[in-house]
Amino acid sequence: MWNKYKEKFRCYNYPNSIATDRNITKFTMDMGFDAFLIEMSRKYKGDLNFIDPKDGKTILDFLKEQMELIRRTPPVNFEKADDYERTYNMIKKNGAKHSWELNKN
Repeated sequence: MWNKYKEKFRCYNYPNSIATDRNITKFTMDMGFDAFLIEMSRKYKGDLNFIDPKDGKTILDFLKEQMELIRRTPPVNFEKADDYERTYNMIKKNGAKHSWELNKN
């Protein structure tokens, strides 16, 4: 089901989330529920290499941008930035790619 509909799994109308209307992987990270993405990558080996039609970016792009934004916006939430970095490194190790890597193939 994931492989067929991954781009269509979205969370709409959450005004308190920067990831509203984007893919569920981005929304769950923004809402502090990283277990979804971790399980999707580690346990189920779900394909995370797709471009979200809403913003034209992969989950790896999203994590990197948010990690950098969090680290330069006071007051810095080091815990959230570190969580994003751990997840970024883990899914990258499991094969996730940036949008620019997908576009060059």
